[in-house]
Amino acid sequence: MTSLPIFTRSENKSLYWLQMAQQAQMSDEYRRETERLIRDYEAGSIHQKLTESMCVFLCKFVRQQVQSTGHALNELILRRSEPLSTKDRLAIIDKLTQWQAQHQTWAKEMYDIEVRTTEHPEWSARSTHHAQIDSEVSRSIGILIASYKEQGTDSTRRPRRSRCFLTDKQLEAIQVVGQHHGNFAAAARALQKDRKMVEEHYRTALKKLSAANEAKKPSPPEVPDPCFAHT
Repeated sequence: MTSLPIFTRSENKSLYWLQMAQQAQMSDEYRRETERLIRDYEAGSIHQKLTESMCVFLCKFVRQQVQSTGHALNELILRRSEPLSTKDRLAIIDKLTQWQAQHQTWAKEMYDIEVRTTEHPEWSARSTHHAQIDSEVSRSIGILIASYKEQGTDSTRRPRRSRCFLTDKQLEAIQVVGQHHGNFAAAARALQKDRKMVEEHYRTALKKLSAANEAKKPSPPEVPDPCFAHT
């Protein structure tokens, strides 16, 4: 999910780059895991074990992706001067519902691609694993959707910036480094700041978001009003 109608153009850009920064980290894990599974298969691991491992990993991966999107949304909502209205929440729910179907399709396609690299276009567990992936995407996004539904009527309380994970400088670094494709020197020139400082802000921001994901894996927390909780 890369944009929301309730956000300004600037906010949607920040949302996009927050998601991209977190997913760049996850892509390294994805590559390592898929390469490991293929090596195991080539070393003699049976195809059934490969497909089961890929299903388990993709369920974990999509859960992390949804969590990272939740954190990105949360960062921007907490920076707004006004609380979310009922109309705003419904717009977010609608976008998340659309994203759920898209994400389910993407995850199942990735599963098929990775398993087919072993030259087994047909496998008996495919429909079962697809159902498991669909269920995990639905459950993870459902947590975000439920958090908006549970907020009830419009809140009179304002968003609290003190609950943000990132400082303004860290959020700025995430966006500008992303815009410059990970080139810290170019990002520093664009910001007219020291390269080491920009890199420090960027890496600190990623560590904070990663730590938040790890801390919240066991169960979703209660939803702070007026924005949804860190998942």
